[in-house]
Amino acid sequence: MISYEEALKITFANIKPGNVSEFVDITDSINSYLYEDVRAPFDIPLFSNSAMDGFAVKYVDTLSASNQNPVSLKISGEVKTGENVKEILKKGKCYAISTGSKIPEGADAVVMKENVEVKDGFIIISRPVKRNENIRLKGEEFKKGDRILKEGSLITPSVVGLLALCGFERVKVYKKPVIAFVSSGSELIEPGERRTESKIYNSNYYSISSLLDKHGFKVNYYGIVNDNYQKLEKTIRDALKDSDVLLVSGGISVGNVDFVKDVLKKLKVEECFWRVKIKPGKPIFFGKKGNKLIFGLSGNPVSSFVNSYLFVLPALRKMSGSIEYENRVINAELQEDLIKKGERKDFLRGVYSIESGRLYVKPLKHQSSSMMGAMAEANCLIVTETGDRIYKKGEYVNIYKLW
Repeated sequence: MISYEEALKITFANIKPGNVSEFVDITDSINSYLYEDVRAPFDIPLFSNSAMDGFAVKYVDTLSASNQNPVSLKISGEVKTGENVKEILKKGKCYAISTGSKIPEGADAVVMKENVEVKDGFIIISRPVKRNENIRLKGEEFKKGDRILKEGSLITPSVVGLLALCGFERVKVYKKPVIAFVSSGSELIEPGERRTESKIYNSNYYSISSLLDKHGFKVNYYGIVNDNYQKLEKTIRDALKDSDVLLVSGGISVGNVDFVKDVLKKLKVEECFWRVKIKPGKPIFFGKKGNKLIFGLSGNPVSSFVNSYLFVLPALRKMSGSIEYENRVINAELQEDLIKKGERKDFLRGVYSIESGRLYVKPLKHQSSSMMGAMAEANCLIVTETGDRIYKKGEYVNIYKLW
């Protein structure tokens, strides 16, 4: 049995981002990762424009302005958004201007509408303005050719906005891995089916596929396979043939009908590790066949979910070209004492909250690996290290935010 840190290291060492790319519409690119750097096709802003509704002026015309000696400037016209004024602004004059409108030639400042008095075709200014005040200058954010997005960056809604601002209709991204999921266990039935005695509803596929879908990964479901070696072998063989990543839930431990490891061995899957010194999720299996990855997950609902968050998600991110594929650890202050026992690293279900700008966390009751109630209530995992100890109220602990 190896440590969590060693298991992660082995997992990442066996993954390389795929070299397959595809162009997708920017509206379909959310949660994908950029295949290459994106550079500005032109200056951003494209032209100098007003940051406020107001009046475009020559700043030198306002230098002597004060409450005692206000300056009057004649309004020569109006600059509306999408329009271009051809006349050069002359000394002693100004243009009314809307937010986002192009600064007319000769103007070098904008005075806010609420800071002037308009009277008889003039504006009256009672204070000087600075050069470029309230102006977004051409190329202020990016110059043409500047790198605006880095290869491997996650495409978020704001990234889509930046791509649209640059006029990109499509973007080149890493093609995501094809994921297959097999549920193993004669005790399982699907939600909606009539339940008989000794049967339980299959929750693992639904919770894990939902977790992966939230992060932009789609899962192909191969259904429930009863505890039958031949049927399991055929299903896993088919799923492995058509996928880049195979997830098998259940049948990975040491029971009499836990056939998954034997099937994977027969299919020449190389075992990278089996069993990790963590709680929950100790019996996790990780292997590979060529460039294909295989994860064997516990049948216990909480264990399989935690394994998927800790191992599967980061692996999928790295396969998809992400430059930040590891789960992010943050610190939170305990709201109550936490008693830790045992030699395994624990990932306890907890609830974090923000109060007065500080991040707090408290563990939930019912931490058993079969109890999904606490998992459903949790919004984070609290990380406790190996060995017996008491984490005191007010002490800071590491957490993983789930949502």
